[in-house]
Amino acid sequence: MEIENKVPNRRARNQARKTKKQQQNNNAGNAIRRRGATYQQTKPNQNANNNVITQPRRIRRLENINRGTQKMRIPDLSYKTMSQCAMDYALALSNPWSPDLSKAPCVPDAICLPSYKFGPIVKGTFEIGNDSVGYVGICSYGMIQNDKACGLKTNSSFTNTVYDQNINGSSVLALYSNSPYSNADFGTGSKQYRVVGCGLKVRYVGSNFNKSGRMLFLREPNNGNIQNALTDEQINAYRETVTVKTDNKWHCVTYTPATSTDLGYIKPDLFPVIFQYINLLCFCTGKPGEIYEFASQAWYEVVGSNLPQLTRSHVDPIGMGAALQSNTEVTKDGTPESNTSKVMENIGSALKDVTGLSPMGLLQEGVKMIL
Repeated sequence: MEIENKVPNRRARNQARKTKKQQQNNNAGNAIRRRGATYQQTKPNQNANNNVITQPRRIRRLENINRGTQKMRIPDLSYKTMSQCAMDYALALSNPWSPDLSKAPCVPDAICLPSYKFGPIVKGTFEIGNDSVGYVGICSYGMIQNDKACGLKTNSSFTNTVYDQNINGSSVLALYSNSPYSNADFGTGSKQYRVVGCGLKVRYVGSNFNKSGRMLFLREPNNGNIQNALTDEQINAYRETVTVKTDNKWHCVTYTPATSTDLGYIKPDLFPVIFQYINLLCFCTGKPGEIYEFASQAWYEVVGSNLPQLTRSHVDPIGMGAALQSNTEVTKDGTPESNTSKVMENIGSALKDVTGLSPMGLLQEGVKMIL
């Protein structure tokens, strides 16, 4: 009888030990199940016999020992992170007609003298001549004055198959801007100026029945004088030339600084030269007598004496570098609005290049400066 009584008791004790061990293992697993937990203390549980089961403290090894590489939110580098002055400068270069310009733009470089900023315009129509060729051209430097020709255009009596720069008053006509300044205002040397942005846009406004040919837009690579007597094929041979089929949408060519002189203020002794050439050109082929509309917009900064209103100029070398790089890298072959869209999409990449840092590196450098 004693042996028979001992057997059930032994079985109960063994079962209790197994249950206790299983509960300990389960609770220990729960303590380290959550990723990233350093310490976890489990709560005591009770078994079937109401005995308290104490749980040991478990330490989970961290997979990543370097806590400095933990993930953090990095703001995207885009045009939204640029200063307003750099944004306006990028718009002045890509689309000087943009309604998004917050004010008259400036060049945000180290020359931060207060300046007078304004934007003269030239607009009108030109026509295809008797030999199925017509054009309009602008000097981006020449629109600063109102009494010197800043461009030229053809009418229906033009008889030639090449680009002719000689203004004759009958078939090749001179263009003048609405600038508040004349040549005499700069003749004394009391004022200097520089180009912030300039563009020439053209669209066909004739009948759809006679719409034909193509439009060739060219900016002279060094912003110098476009060679005289060029055919349409010779103009098209320039790497900078953009060719579009004639249509009713605005298409444009815009000014881009090409040398260090373009970013500085121009002295009056250069004026006798700049009114003798065209650096922005739209050369069209089509049916004689067809009409095209054009508009040119320029933005200038002027320093010197006797200026009506001086406003603050800004310094943003990083934003300026991104604006210039983005404008030179993008092929501006569409409407002014599409050109702006392309430039803005490329701003983020340009910002990374001009800073020489990745987004993480840029943030770390900013934190160091703050601390």
